[in-house]
Amino acid sequence: MHNIGKERIVESKISNGMNSQKGFVLPLIIAIIVILAIAGGVFIYQKKAVAPVINTIATSTATPTIIGGDRDIHGCLGPAGYSWCAVKNKCLRVWEEKCE
Repeated sequence: MHNIGKERIVESKISNGMNSQKGFVLPLIIAIIVILAIAGGVFIYQKKAVAPVINTIATSTATPTIIGGDRDIHGCLGPAGYSWCAVKNKCLRVWEEKCE
């Protein structure tokens, strides 16, 4: 009879361990569902936020202006520091190459 009491204590400990595992699974599943819902919401928000920008770029009919594209009568790009050197018959930057 003394052994029967020990068996019940062991069974009780085993069943308590199983209950604690069952109690762990449900919060884990809920946490996973919440994380997936948040990630999905962020993804959808970002997709909607980017769409108007893409549509604005795609529907723009303005011709882009190239900044610094001004050339002189010899074809030298002045905004980039080039000037015409008649001696060498080419465009050059005077701080890189002397016009002699």
